[in-house]
Amino acid sequence: MLTVYNCIVNEHDPRLVLLAGVLGAIASFAAVTLLRHLRKSNGQTRLLWTAVAAICFGFGVWATHFVAMLAFSPGLPTAYDVPITALSLVLAVLCSGLGMSIATARPTLDHHLVGGAVIGAGIAVMHFTGMIAFEVEGRLEWDMTLVVASLVAGIVLGALAIRIALERVSGKRNLAASLVLTLAICTMHFTAMGAASIVPDPSITISQFSVPSAALAAAVTLAAIMIFAMTALALWVDIRDKRRAVAEERRMRGLANAAFEGLIVCDDTKIVTANQSLARLCGRSIEELSGMDFTVIFGAIDQNGAIAEQPVWETTLEHADGTSRPVELLSRVIDYNGKPHTVIAIRDLRERKKQRPISDALPCTIH
Repeated sequence: MLTVYNCIVNEHDPRLVLLAGVLGAIASFAAVTLLRHLRKSNGQTRLLWTAVAAICFGFGVWATHFVAMLAFSPGLPTAYDVPITALSLVLAVLCSGLGMSIATARPTLDHHLVGGAVIGAGIAVMHFTGMIAFEVEGRLEWDMTLVVASLVAGIVLGALAIRIALERVSGKRNLAASLVLTLAICTMHFTAMGAASIVPDPSITISQFSVPSAALAAAVTLAAIMIFAMTALALWVDIRDKRRAVAEERRMRGLANAAFEGLIVCDDTKIVTANQSLARLCGRSIEELSGMDFTVIFGAIDQNGAIAEQPVWETTLEHADGTSRPVELLSRVIDYNGKPHTVIAIRDLRERKKQRPISDALPCTIH
């Protein structure tokens, strides 16, 4: 840790380090916001949102890396190989897109962690490809312990950030996920920079076809402008969709609360909204039910596609006080906010179960 600290303090311009952190934070916030829309979309729309989110975060990681590299002052002439620098940007975008696709494919822990780990690994791939493009009149030597530590930091923090972002939607979680993702970028970069040592070597010269740092700064500025544009787009779409979602939810909740039966609307296994009848039946508030996995209150349900295969069945409902009660569930697929959701009606069967048939109650007489 001391090596990394000395690298940041003694070999970097603190103003550019701060700028790199700000760029990383903006890119992370935009990516987390866009992830929410990616998760709700499908078909061609899903591909579009994946591309937008991947470009936004990929450019953000790339810009953060090279602003931090501009802050690096080894005391020797430096430049960058153009094709490899461009390759590092392409890899950042591709890895980001792959990780986001995996993370949003299903709302499960394994998809979130694997997708986040791929994003974190993509940060490392971009960084070390960028370091291959880095030219200096000397030899780069690596502390492999810190190299491994940088890889682990990027992967673990990337997985954690995506899990926080996708586990449940809320403003606080978005902010927390953005901060953790920013930490993944910065921790990975500066730990890896602490692992690198430059040994001056007069026999090594910089290629005449390489790009000087000043030209790279112009490219980074263009990337930063793109990040800001993507962030503005993400915020505009987010505000628009929130207004639509609020209006749709109010309409659906008004209809649902008029029903005597319990009703829930689910996105896969996650409850999007519920009515007052169900809230009373299970002893929970509507706010508490929203975002909850429905298997928490219907523990006896087969989680392997029971809804799709059997639209009507009996099970037990788990009350908040720990008791259970028999219920009948009826399901149907509806369009909600432009995406297929499952609406489930819940009927309380306690009274029906208490009523035994007369034939069962009368003793059998033999003549």
